[in-house]
Amino acid sequence: SAQLVIVPACELVGALDDDVSLACRPGRITDGRSRGAVAALHRAVRSRDRLAIEVELTSVAHTIFSQCSRLRPTRPRAASQRLLAARDLLVERLAENVTLAELAAAAGMDRFHFSRQFKSSFGQPPHAYRLGLRLLAAQRALEHGSPVAEVAVTSGFFDQSHLHRHFQRRFGLSPARYAAAFARPAPAEDSG
Repeated sequence: SAQLVIVPACELVGALDDDVSLACRPGRITDGRSRGAVAALHRAVRSRDRLAIEVELTSVAHTIFSQCSRLRPTRPRAASQRLLAARDLLVERLAENVTLAELAAAAGMDRFHFSRQFKSSFGQPPHAYRLGLRLLAAQRALEHGSPVAEVAVTSGFFDQSHLHRHFQRRFGLSPARYAAAFARPAPAEDSG
């Protein structure tokens, strides 16, 4: 099935900041790498996760522009320490919707370079890493007996159904069933 993405040039340029000098003409996306990037952007838009959208838009912009313009990425010397600062920001503000720009600023990098370096260092893009952190926080809270609705909010999910969908996908059971496995039985009443 065909999918159409229309991204105004100003949005693409905004996604790249100063990473690209525009010398590109509009055209069709024909290579598999670019189509994959656009498909990931579609999934991110459907998820309504702002960080995921920003990361995937940056990826699309880089993929398309790298074919037809000259990129000037910066190469930081101590990327690992910088990336740890951004990761720490994700942990500290787990329940908030931290933007790609905020994470990149914490790492002292531009958004494009940060996104690539983060994925290279941690094996997944920032939004997927954040989702894993949120699921881990939800798991711990459920193990301690917190109500599922409360866990959803404190772990950074939009609502209980959002937590349920991701929890089920990752762990193969619902948050309620997971919590039930850790529930302490009520003390038996003495009938004598």
